[in-house]
Formats: sequence, structure tokens, C-alpha cells
Amino acid sequence: HDETSQVLTTLLISLRMLENSVQSDDARARVAETRALAHQTLRAVRSLSIDLRPSALDEFGLVPALRSYVKWYQENTDIAVDLCVNGLKDRLPPEMETALYRIIQEALTNTAKHAGASAVSVMLIEDDGQIHASIHDDGRGFDAATLLRRPWQDRGLGLGGMIERASLLNGVVDIQSQVGESTTIETTIPFIRGHAPAVSEPVGETSEKIHA
Repeated sequence: HDETSQVLTTLLISLRMLENSVQSDDARARVAETRALAHQTLRAVRSLSIDLRPSALDEFGLVPALRSYVKWYQENTDIAVDLCVNGLKDRLPPEMETALYRIIQEALTNTAKHAGASAVSVMLIEDDGQIHASIHDDGRGFDAATLLRRPWQDRGLGLGGMIERASLLNGVVDIQSQVGESTTIETTIPFIRGHAPAVSEPVGETSEKIHA
């Protein structure tokens, strides 16, 4: 990310110098368009790096990173979020923090884009050798049973990615939704303090539960 950003920043500077040196109005306009595209690409690269693993995860851990994201989410979506955390007193392994953060983030993104919800609750609990995350919204729901019968690559809504992330840590995703009703997405990942989490190889098909 840093190296790509530096290259794009250098390109922007070069394009600015080129724009100032050309005489033709048409050429100057084309350079300006190219510079705008490079700037847009730079913003996209920075956003992508944050989505993949926000710096707050490395610096502060999962819970502070989620609280920061929830604050941003509420300010930008007008959807009220109730975040409840129980039992997570110490840091989790990086791969588990990333997976849980991205699953919750994807679920909240879906709520904002598709659910028509006004409120969503997020629960994150460490208990009895497992990490449990639950995201429940008061939106209009969707036909989860039909959608999840499709090949995992074609499910849309980011559901395939959520299921895959959990499965790589030997976890499961339980999706409860039907049209006209609310949606609940629950993720359970086994984890015992003092033991490294088992990581599975990606196999395409993953574990899930479907309720409609």
C-alpha cells in the first residue's frame, strides 16, 4: 500500500508539472483529466488498504477498531448502532481480529445498502472457548435460503466472503432472514486462550447454517 501510494503521489506531481508546461488547451485538459484519475486511484488504494486491515486493528485491537468504525458508520448512514462487547479483555490473534472485523463490517455495509433499517445491534462475546459475533437489524430482510443455495461465489451481498473468512478459522456463519422480516447474522469461531487458532485451507465450499 505504502509503495503504491508513493508511486501514485509521484505520478500526480509529474502530471501537475506537465499540465503547467504544455501550451495547448486541449492537451492541458487531457493532462488534468489524467491527474484526476490518478488522484481517484490513490484514494481507492488507501480505502482498500483500510478495508483489508484497518491500521486501528494493529494499533489498538479489535474492539477499539470496531468502536471507531461504528462511530463513522452512524455519522454516515443515520442508522443507530448498539455495540455490546463481553469477555474480550485481551487481544485476539491478528487473523481472527481481521476476520471478525471484516465480517461485522460487511454485515453493516449490507444493512446500509439493502435492508432499509433504522437500527442494528452488534454483539461480540468471548465465552466457553469460542468467539461469537451477532449482527441484527430491523430491516426488510431477504430470501436467505434461496440466495445461499447458489454457488458460494455467486451469492452476492458479500455473504460468500463472510462465510469463507469464518470457515478459514474453522468457524460457522448462521444467517437468519426472509423477505419482510429482520436479518440476523451470527458467526462463531472456536478459540481458546493460550492456543493458536487452527487455520484451514480454502476449499471453495464452506460451512453455513440457513434459516428462513
